[in-house]
Amino acid sequence: MNTIFPPEEYPGYGVTAECAAGPRVYLFEVAGLNACTATVSCSFMTVQSSNFATIQSQGNCGSVTRMVQIRTGF
Repeated sequence: MNTIFPPEEYPGYGVTAECAAGPRVYLFEVAGLNACTATVSCSFMTVQSSNFATIQSQGNCGSVTRMVQIRTGF
């Protein structure tokens, strides 16, 4: 969230908010997370003049996959 809404840019988020281009892929190599990955993507949408950002993260570790999605207005 701080990538999209840096605290030092408050309250100008409607002008400065931005998602990273393309998904970011994280590869974990620490004990307990060896060979696990997380893919994080972000998108914007406008609904009835209100702006929203959606952040989606998908984690994979062995045969287990989990997805988390959050949406926030600005």
